[in-house]
Amino acid sequence: MKQTNSSGKGKKQPDSGNESAVPLNEDNDVAEYHKPKTLELLYEISEALSNVKNDFKDALNHVTKQIATVIGDLCVVRLISDDKKRLDEVAFFHPNKMILRYVSDLYRDETYYLKDGLAGEVFKTGKGRLIAEISPSEEAPPYKKEYARFANNFGISSLVVVPLKAQTEVIGVISLIRNNSGNPYTETDQKILQVIADNIALVISNSNQYEEKLKETEAKKIAEDALKV
Repeated sequence: MKQTNSSGKGKKQPDSGNESAVPLNEDNDVAEYHKPKTLELLYEISEALSNVKNDFKDALNHVTKQIATVIGDLCVVRLISDDKKRLDEVAFFHPNKMILRYVSDLYRDETYYLKDGLAGEVFKTGKGRLIAEISPSEEAPPYKKEYARFANNFGISSLVVVPLKAQTEVIGVISLIRNNSGNPYTETDQKILQVIADNIALVISNSNQYEEKLKETEAKKIAEDALKV
């Protein structure tokens, strides 16, 4: 099993005028990768995130679809639960419809606790993990036991997981799972995914702050109305 442990955090360009998201990185590592598809992916995702106001669910669905289609294979976004005990799936996509239906059923019954698997480790450490190659015969695979059924049916040959960081706080993770053999994830894949994750985290953080301001404004209005009575 080949693996790499690094944060993979990308650089950010100056803002183009919209404070909802930071334009995605175009450093040499990214520019050398899969021209022009990867650059197109980065800009499409940047545009999608830039247009988010306070509801980011549709944007996350779009982002996971783009990542899974261009980089492959299964892309999953998980956010920390309100009780800080779970990583809840909020968006996922796989280009294969049969596998997508299978994963949808899997996640419907699944509870992913912070102590579970590689995603839990990445959340707790705040550092991305790349496992380039996973042998089918490996005795202790790096994924939680619920994925053994997925691995048996479709295979898991490579994994990369990166944290979603809002400033210094980790709020979730993005995972990529390769079920097709012979095309392992690379450090460049990890760097690209981290750049995307940084932008997603910023959008989610801004959205949460927006919702908190709305609640404060509503509470203030209720209090003022009560005083008028």
